[in-house]
Amino acid sequence: MVGASLAVAMLFFGCASSSSRPTLEQRLDALVADIMANEAPPGMILGVWTPTRTYLKAVGVADLATGTPMTTGLNFRIGSQTKMYISTVILQMVDEGKLALEDTIAQHIDGVKGGEGVTLLQAITNTSGLPSYTLDPAWVAEWEQDVARVWTTGELLAVSNGLDPVFAPGTGWNYSNINFVILGLIAEAVDGEPVADIMRRRLFAPLGMTVTNLPSDTSIPSPHPRGYYESGVGSERLADLTFQSPSWAFTAGGLVGNVAESKRWIEAAVGGGLLSESLQAKRMSTWANPHTGALDAPSGYGMGIGNRDGVIGHTGSLRGWTSGAYRVVDRDATIVFFFNLQSEVVDPAPRLLEGVAAAIRAEG
Repeated sequence: MVGASLAVAMLFFGCASSSSRPTLEQRLDALVADIMANEAPPGMILGVWTPTRTYLKAVGVADLATGTPMTTGLNFRIGSQTKMYISTVILQMVDEGKLALEDTIAQHIDGVKGGEGVTLLQAITNTSGLPSYTLDPAWVAEWEQDVARVWTTGELLAVSNGLDPVFAPGTGWNYSNINFVILGLIAEAVDGEPVADIMRRRLFAPLGMTVTNLPSDTSIPSPHPRGYYESGVGSERLADLTFQSPSWAFTAGGLVGNVAESKRWIEAAVGGGLLSESLQAKRMSTWANPHTGALDAPSGYGMGIGNRDGVIGHTGSLRGWTSGAYRVVDRDATIVFFFNLQSEVVDPAPRLLEGVAAAIRAEG
């Protein structure tokens, strides 16, 4: 792995003449090799599409036990990318007049402590102050004892309700899974069917997405890699958490998908076509100030989607899996990546995303 990194680095720095510069592919090859050498995920996939170039490569292994190589056609758990999808469903319902962003949670579902004082806009932008159940150490310990356990949404709400609010609604920003669990429950209340069916009908079918789904059990559509978790504690570096119940994440992080469908999704979610032009424009210009909760920031987290200085999309991270789907808006470019690793020691996703965006913009 280190030798490969050195070879690519020599290509990157040593083979270009003073009158030339590295190509996009060379920059991306160097970045991928460096991440494989230093962050050391078992394997990864990176796809980058610009108006003139396509880069799609898989490196490393899909299964540490067998040494099976990673390939670009595998299916993954996409974690918190799910938040983009359920938020889009809610915004479609706003377009249809079934919901209003100024509605309170309590207008649509019961059982949320403080729900009469939290709006859908605050939930969808993580400015509600509602605490995620994942902040409760007792819940985390119980989940760790049996990752295949099926959790009901009522159980998740009960844990959240037992915690103190992080702040008063609309006065701060805090990333919280419970916001998006609640949005999933509201979608079910409005459309009167399971949210997996709602997303399939409203999002996946119109976009021709046949793999992406919210599974009801521990399965992942084949073919798929193994997913590994690095806690940084104990002698075993990586634990295999391939099979886990998505019920604990529900519409905050339960989806599975792949490269091709993540590309199709993010181009529609950012480029338009899923919402009215006016609501799409509002979504692409609404970003929360992380200190005050005001929706007046130039970038940041918005309506179930993030903006990193014009790189718009979402990362997904849950034990065993890390992924991301983004658009570099000023370059009309798409980035999709997957790692079969989630680590408490080092997270390769931020450096990869920053490096890929910089390489795309360096092309001019």
